[in-house]
Parts: sequence; C-alpha cells; structure tokens
Amino acid sequence: MKKGETPINGIESGSGAVPQRMPWHVVNAAFLGWAMDAMDFMILALVLVHISKEWNITMPVAALLMTSTQLGASVGGLLWGIVGDYLGRKRTLMITILWYSLLTGLCAFTQSWLQLLIIRFILGLGLGGEWGIGATLVAEWSPPEHRGKYLGIVQSGFGAGFGIAALLSAFLIPLYGWRSLFLAGTLPSVLIFYVLRTIKDPPIWVETHRLRKEAQKLAKTTTLSEEDKSLTRFSVAELFHGSNGRRVLICFLMILGIQMAWWGTNTWIPSWLYTERGLSIVRTGLFISIQTIGSVTGYLSFGFICDKLGRKKTFYIFLIASAIATVILTSIQDQTTLLVFLPVYAFFSSGPFTGLGPLVSELFPTRIRATATSSILNSGRLGACAAPYILAVIATHFSMSVGIATTALFYVGAVIALGFLPETLGNKMHSG
Repeated sequence: MKKGETPINGIESGSGAVPQRMPWHVVNAAFLGWAMDAMDFMILALVLVHISKEWNITMPVAALLMTSTQLGASVGGLLWGIVGDYLGRKRTLMITILWYSLLTGLCAFTQSWLQLLIIRFILGLGLGGEWGIGATLVAEWSPPEHRGKYLGIVQSGFGAGFGIAALLSAFLIPLYGWRSLFLAGTLPSVLIFYVLRTIKDPPIWVETHRLRKEAQKLAKTTTLSEEDKSLTRFSVAELFHGSNGRRVLICFLMILGIQMAWWGTNTWIPSWLYTERGLSIVRTGLFISIQTIGSVTGYLSFGFICDKLGRKKTFYIFLIASAIATVILTSIQDQTTLLVFLPVYAFFSSGPFTGLGPLVSELFPTRIRATATSSILNSGRLGACAAPYILAVIATHFSMSVGIATTALFYVGAVIALGFLPETLGNKMHSG
C-alpha cells in the first residue's frame, strides 16, 4: 500500500462472515420463487399446441413466443443483478416475483399472438432476475461445505414448478381452456408476503454495502488502495476488470452450451410427445410430470455430489451423460420405454443447473456477485433464445426428433469450456 492510501477492504470475519448454520426460511423462499418461475415457463410450453390451433400460427411463430420470454428474461436478468448488488438481495427478489406473477395472469387476456409476444417479453424482464438473485442470496447464507446441497434444494424447485404446471394442465385445460393455466400462474404473488416477513439480506452483503459507502465517501478526499478502489467501481465495469473478464467469458461459453441444449429440447418436448409420439394432451401432461421426478432428483444429487467430488468433476459426469441421454431419448418409439427413460434424461440434463449457482458465486467477490451470477446466466439464456427457433427450422426440414438430437452438440461445447475454469470447492466468501 502506497503512502496516503486508506485501507477499508479485506474483512474476513465479524459482521461479514458467512453463518455456520443455514436459515431454512431463506432456502424455502428461494425454492418457492424458482418453482413458480419454472411453472410460468412450462405453462407457455404446454399451451403452445392449443394457441397454435386457435390462432392458426406456424411452428416458427410459436417458437418466437418462447423466444420472446427468453429474450425478456435475458435483458431483465442483466439489469436485476446490478440492482441486487446495490439495493440488496431481499428487495430485489420481492420485486421480480411480483413482476412476473402479475404479468403471467395478464397473458390470459391476450387476443392475438402479437399481443402475447409483447406481454411475454415484458413478463420475462422480471422472470430473468429471480434465479440470479435467489441463488446469490442462498449462496451467501450457506456454509462453504454445504453450499452445493442448499443450492441443489433451491434448484429442485424448477422441477417442482414443471410438475405443478403439467398437473394443472391435465386438469384445467380440458375443463376451462388454456387461458385458465395463465390465471393459475398469478399464485406466486403470495410469496411476496412470505419473503417480506422472513428474509433478511446476508450479513456479508450488508458489510460489503457498508464498505462500498465508506469507500465512495473517502474517495472524494483520500487516495485509496487498488483493492479499495474496486469498491467504488460500477459493478459491470468491475465485472470485466482484471481476471474477472476471462472468467466471465469462459463461464458464458459453458452456460451458453447448457442453456442451448436444455431450453431448445424442453421447449419442444411437450409438442414432440403429442405430435411425433402420439400421446394425448392428458398423457403428455402426465409424462411431463413423471419427467420432473428425474429433474428434481438430478438437481438434488448434483448438489450433494459436487460438495464431495468438486464442482468440475461433477459437471463433467452430468454433461457427458446428458449428451448421450439426449440421443437415446429421440430414438425411443415405444411409449412405455419413453415413460421410463424421460426421468433418466431429465436427471442428467437438469443437474448441471444446480452447479451454476455455487460455481459462479464462488468465482466472484461479494460486491459484484449478483451482477456476475445474473449476467452470466442470462447472457447464456440470451444466446439460447435462438435454440427453440433453430430446432423448429430443423423440424420443418427433417423432424422434431432430429432437432432435439442435435442439442447433444451443445453439451460437448460446454464440456470444452469447463476445462478452462478452476475448481472452486471450499472457496470462502469475504466482504468486499
């Protein structure tokens, strides 16, 4: 440190320390928020067939409806991450949940695909912020040795949300039509009151926020050390400063591969089951419900395994298995075999999403953690916006089975990018 410089940063204990016990209401709130986020995505996927018939739209146009949600989520995720680093994890989580809940209900009143396209984009702006903020919140409250497990529990909410949407579709659509499913999506607004009553910002963020305020005040009259200057930089600028920039790029490429494969495939699985495997609407909903058993098991298993073997080894196992399972899935014709294998495919393809939370949160400091987590996840999601459309084009020229099978190549790309990242198991989080 040079003469005249004032140290502020570097606190590793005290009010900024990570607690040794996990507040379960934090996990519960993040779990429920993520479940309702997934429920909203699956609602649109499940009603696409009905909307296409009623409004006489083509498969590529139907894909644009999914893409608009993803695009809005990508843009929104980038913005909410910044808000979360400056405004706090709790308040930002509340705003995002309320946003997408109300807009989901509004979808029920649209009268054309263009109206739905616009509403879905605006809805996505709130939808995209929930995961990054929720994952950051849980990561900062978690003891390092159990971070993967807790984030695995949170991530399993996505599978639960899929299952809820699928079951609701099997009962609501035959009786009340596809619009009723969107109205059911307003339920997450109830979570706002739960979050408001039980959640507090992590002590490590509270301490970092205090340090940032002090650094900004002292910077006007005092020369700060390089370490303390980082507290005064805008979070996005700091995200690309020094070694952070290289890590952002590599994480983006890995997550892009995972997102392209997963979103591309799962957008079209309900339609694929209905059109190319001959399932009824009710059976399609039930098959998707069974699939979510594999998803939830995969989310939870990844968390426990990565706390034992490490983040990278666990990613390698699941990504390679996902590529193989995707190809096998599309070759199955028999409905009974399909019912048995769908959970196997879901186990491996869903698991890696659990690892994204601990991996990214452990790579970046507290002052930019929400910005990094939300930006990286949602920039990957932004790139993945093209996946449903790409598969739709392939399906138009060949078949939907061929389109889904090609997503195995994206998993291969994710494996290559993973090789350039460090192992983060056991990394401690510090204020600053």
